[in-house]
Amino acid sequence: MNVIVQSKSVKVTQGITLFAQKCLAKLLVRGYRISQIKVFIENIARKKNDGKSAIAKIEISLPGKVILVVGYAKTIYQAILTASRDAMRAVNKFREKRIKLRQLSPSLGDLAGEAAAKNLENAPAF
Repeated sequence: MNVIVQSKSVKVTQGITLFAQKCLAKLLVRGYRISQIKVFIENIARKKNDGKSAIAKIEISLPGKVILVVGYAKTIYQAILTASRDAMRAVNKFREKRIKLRQLSPSLGDLAGEAAAKNLENAPAF
């Protein structure tokens, strides 16, 4: 897995990159086939007490789909943590949908094959 941390307004330190890798390492433990993870960090100049002053966007590249998750918090570290938790839920949801489709595909394939055979029987001959 390749984790890339980028930012426009904040200097990306080694501590931020290590924290992002540590939070996103949970995805590797689960055994997902993730090719690349990009983390975009943004710090907006607002009041100190604003709960959405730091934004972390995580883009996960899976085979067949790219998942984008956004996390808001007071600090950059909290934003990365909330976004990584949301990313875990989104990847689990995507994986469960794939598993359900694989389980249903043989029955759907048979129904589609029967419908195609009926259409061929009713088609006029030339």
